[in-house]
Amino acid sequence: MEQYNHITYMERIAENLRDIAHTAKRQRFFKSTGIASLEGVFANLNNLNFPCVIAEDNCDSRLNDNLSDSIREFPFFTFYVLYQASAGNDDEILNARKNARSTANKILSRMLRDANDDEIGNEYGIRIMDFSSVRMQGVGPLGDNGHGVMVTFTLQHEAPIDYDTNDWFDE
Repeated sequence: MEQYNHITYMERIAENLRDIAHTAKRQRFFKSTGIASLEGVFANLNNLNFPCVIAEDNCDSRLNDNLSDSIREFPFFTFYVLYQASAGNDDEILNARKNARSTANKILSRMLRDANDDEIGNEYGIRIMDFSSVRMQGVGPLGDNGHGVMVTFTLQHEAPIDYDTNDWFDE
């Protein structure tokens, strides 16, 4: 099984989902490595194409000892779905968030389908997604009045924690 590559997988989603339809000429997929990078995405793009997907990939994770033979690691991943709304127009903002939530649900349904497909799930490493970890919250304004949702989720796998006496002076 391949290791999950959030950027590659989410770009594939953005290219294939009709709501987004990302192409090289009509860019609607962007990547970020955190808040500072996310701000940079918006600062450098005067005419951000909406709707869009932004995949945020960083090194956040949590560990869990389930009292078995191995410690489990749960890396966190985030993506945003944004639609444009006029500044100060609450009805448009609420509609943008509603549309973004609908699009995010389509993405999550594809992720679930891919996770359950042996070939695709193994190819993209999505088989280990923890669907009980999915959280969605409204965001905006981001960039040029982008409003929508931020979706976070975790994967779960064995943590790469191995004790080696050669790593320690006192062993």
